[in-house]
Amino acid sequence: MIAVPIGPPLRMAVVASPGYFAVNPVPKTPHDLMMHRCINQRMPTSGGLYVWDFAKKGKQVNVRVDGPLIFNTAPPQVDAALAGAGVALLPEDELGSQIDEGRLVRVSRIGALRSPATTSTTRAGANHRRRFSWC
Repeated sequence: MIAVPIGPPLRMAVVASPGYFAVNPVPKTPHDLMMHRCINQRMPTSGGLYVWDFAKKGKQVNVRVDGPLIFNTAPPQVDAALAGAGVALLPEDELGSQIDEGRLVRVSRIGALRSPATTSTTRAGANHRRRFSWC
């Protein structure tokens, strides 16, 4: 079996509401996040919590954050961040226009990595260039 990409890598963003950052300092490094209330995601396959990945000076940095909320999907994480419950790490695609509208503040200096492309497993030697129709 091999993994075949079925989507592009996702650009990740660390965000919180302006209200959250009004009473908490904006994190300057990935390790600063350990001093914040972070909104976690439980991984459906392993049951473990998602490890936040960053790049600092060309090296990958993994941070295990803590916080009062853990969700299985992105929409409630967005809602919790909008409500000021803490800091979230989410794909930019999940944030819609909340950053542009000023409803969420993106922490730009931290250097969140791109999430790997979504993959599907198939048998080795199969025709991986086949086009799919979803209609």
